[in-house]
Amino acid sequence: WKHLEVAVFALKGSTLLSVQKYKEALATYEDARRISQSAADQGDPIGQILALQMMLCKGSTGIAMNDFKLAAEQFALAGDKAEEIGDPFQLMEARRMQGYCLEQMRDKPAAWGAYHLSLDAGETLDESMRKSSTLPYVGKALLVLANTQAKKEEFFALEGRLNTVLGIGWQDR
Repeated sequence: WKHLEVAVFALKGSTLLSVQKYKEALATYEDARRISQSAADQGDPIGQILALQMMLCKGSTGIAMNDFKLAAEQFALAGDKAEEIGDPFQLMEARRMQGYCLEQMRDKPAAWGAYHLSLDAGETLDESMRKSSTLPYVGKALLVLANTQAKKEEFFALEGRLNTVLGIGWQDR
């Protein structure tokens, strides 16, 4: 039944977020994460997935608050959880959002690293999933960072890698 309890907390958190009660939303998502983790600890396999989802919700709340440090930390935790449970899609998403938050904080080297972790995870997805995912955004962000940081060699190597992973013309999609 814990998954139903988590669903109620997630709905409450979303409602609080929609009326800009950010601290309350964060606390509610944290309650849901703790319940999820408790379920996982008791052997419920959905618990890990729900805990990951609540971490992503907390990261999104951080963005809504313009607290990119909090958001980056939550997305980093979500990435760790996604890696732990073997979910490359959510790993790609968590690291992408971590990179975005780090960029907003003007920490380009850390953003570069997070985006690379996202790309690494995205490469493991099957071709149809890669092309319909947010992986092209990761690619564009990496190319912009390579260009703005004068990483000419990395830019061309990265462009070739992205063409291999996403197909020629991926930037136009």
